Amino acid sequence: MHEDSILVSEDSEVQTAFAYAARQSGMSLRICEAADAASTLLRSEHFDVITVDCDDTYCGAGLLKSARESRANRRSVVLAILNDGIAEADALDMGANLVCSKPISPQEASRQMAAARFLSGPDLRKHPRLPVEVPVYLSFGDVQDRQETSTNIGIGGIGVRLAQPIDDDEVLRIRFRLPSTNIMIQAIGEITWADSEGRVGIRFLSVEPQIKTEIQRWVADSLRP
Repeated sequence: MHEDSILVSEDSEVQTAFAYAARQSGMSLRICEAADAASTLLRSEHFDVITVDCDDTYCGAGLLKSARESRANRRSVVLAILNDGIAEADALDMGANLVCSKPISPQEASRQMAAARFLSGPDLRKHPRLPVEVPVYLSFGDVQDRQETSTNIGIGGIGVRLAQPIDDDEVLRIRFRLPSTNIMIQAIGEITWADSEGRVGIRFLSVEPQIKTEIQRWVADSLRP
């Protein structure tokens, strides 16, 4: 599975604060000090939350725009950390969802991370995504039951590894069997992100209530010791 969040900062105090926040929130965190290395990551990997130290990282502000231009992270939540060099309004115009200013304490970092998790949607903040590989059958347009493989399953959606790309605007009919059960899940979904390795995140748009209940029960059973 992908890291949930990435921090781009050379500031050791910021790194310490957000490492604490990540532990408190249960999110994993990747720290990247160089903007060019982070830009490469953002083009190929998906992160639910992207935190950029704009003023104190060389070319950091440019990452706000490049993150939005990345297919893998176009819907990620972007948090901009400022230090008097960039105006808050400008950071928002560049693509930030949230803005905070230095100095950043661990407690403030935790508040910002909580806000980012809230904006990222109910599936991230409430529902775990369980890593599992099962056959998934996708239908869209004239394509019927194209077999792919899941990477994770949650109440709000499913991760899938595609052998061939699918257009972002396709409405998908999804069918798969819950692992270790005889329950066939059918849902309507949309692609919310995609990376360069063929992995996509699919959000369920329409699920029958009884089907959602079955997924909830399966997730609860899977998490039970």
